[in-house]
Amino acid sequence: KELSKIPMPVNFSEPLSMTQRLTEELEYSELLDKAATCQTSIEQICYIAAFSISCYASTAIRTGKPFNPLLGETYELDRTNDKGWTSLAEQVSHHPPSLAHHAEGRGWTLWQNFTMSSKFRGKYLLVTPLGTAHCKFAKTGDHYTWKKVTTTVNNIIVGKLWIDQVTA
Repeated sequence: KELSKIPMPVNFSEPLSMTQRLTEELEYSELLDKAATCQTSIEQICYIAAFSISCYASTAIRTGKPFNPLLGETYELDRTNDKGWTSLAEQVSHHPPSLAHHAEGRGWTLWQNFTMSSKFRGKYLLVTPLGTAHCKFAKTGDHYTWKKVTTTVNNIIVGKLWIDQVTA
């Protein structure tokens, strides 16, 4: 059975929703700011690669599941004063859970759709993201896309939870 339809105990969750968690991916937005000023596409893609994996920086210590947002729930964050970007995330479908995210910063626009598939395999939970992230730079018009990696949550039943990310 699809795990997104099974109620989980509240102690498995962290006190934020998936719309907030998606916005947290902008923590290292200065990488996009630097990419927006690059002279070459090669240099730019290096910053994009670094940004695309930066959202996994805290997963070693964060094993909680974010709460599922209500259909139509939005989360807007304006960090123009300190980080130079604004962000809006919305839960656009409940079954399957799907989110849309749009952010604009200093010379870049980021947007993504996020849907996932999850499978319980006894000792571990496999979470496979199905959406695509996009980033476009105003100065060059360069447009990059990437997919998120599969996350495995280990020791679901017994033991200390730990998380691993792998590409397909």
